[in-house]
Amino acid sequence: MTAIVADAMDRPVSKLESIATCVAYGTVSISITLFNKAVFSVYNFNFPNIVLLLQLFISLVLLQVLRKNPLVRRDQTTAEQRRNATPMMLFWIAYVVSGVYALQHLNVPMFNVIRRTSVLPVLVGEYLIYNRVPSLPSGGAIALMVAGAWVAGIGDMDYNALGYFWAVVCVICTCAYLLLLKRVKESSGLSDATLLWLNNMYSFPLMLLWTCGGTNECVDVWSYPRLSEPSFIGFLLVSASQALLLNLAIYRCTAVNSALATTIVGNVKDVLLTTVGLFLFGDVTFNRTNLAGLGLGLAGGISYSVINLMKRMPKTTSKATN
Repeated sequence: MTAIVADAMDRPVSKLESIATCVAYGTVSISITLFNKAVFSVYNFNFPNIVLLLQLFISLVLLQVLRKNPLVRRDQTTAEQRRNATPMMLFWIAYVVSGVYALQHLNVPMFNVIRRTSVLPVLVGEYLIYNRVPSLPSGGAIALMVAGAWVAGIGDMDYNALGYFWAVVCVICTCAYLLLLKRVKESSGLSDATLLWLNNMYSFPLMLLWTCGGTNECVDVWSYPRLSEPSFIGFLLVSASQALLLNLAIYRCTAVNSALATTIVGNVKDVLLTTVGLFLFGDVTFNRTNLAGLGLGLAGGISYSVINLMKRMPKTTSKATN
């Protein structure tokens, strides 16, 4: 059992705390997407690798400072555990990098609706690995999400091939990461906080090597005209610091409530994020096909959460009665 789950189960949880953790997760999740997009679109800071490098660095610093806090307490790891977790860590940094690259080139609603389709390859992977088959209603909701992304893509008047490429890479890497994460947690018993530390610890030198050796960003960033502007620095630091806050918010929401509650909050957040993203940055060209696709994708995501909620409610009621 992870430290965070143990901490949540050692005492009763009030309704206020339960609601607060859901609100915190939803708020941080929306905020980090909007702040990242603002850094790229409003400030025209076209250095995604620098942004990622800063996110990893700040996450490591905060994890080290807060290491005695039960929320981020780390387990001792062996060389074998770290070796077995290496593929998971590589896919984690790949999905983080591709996600930021995609957000740089796509508007927020399109990025959001494409990212949601990662449920499909995850289910395919679970079928191949664990022989699990989703129910017919769940499969229908997933098909609705995928169809929504396809329709929205057809109607996207601001089509960006590079953005779509990175979004698809993000979906594939997210799928691989989630499947490997499940396997690593089952085989090693390491806590979420420990895996988060390992992800950041091993990804930082790789990202540093790539940014400085594989791109020109380490040199070109110094010629960015707004580098010393206080408002830009504020946006960049808030964007970078929220990467860790988002993970902690997910862990806490899951521990205090449930994984299903976290999923439902995520879908409600997607509705708000898509709505705000349509108007906030002025980079969406409105047309009926695109809006219909976005609506289908959101409807599929909400339906998927409701279907899973209804499936688990009898189990929850039974446990409460016992």
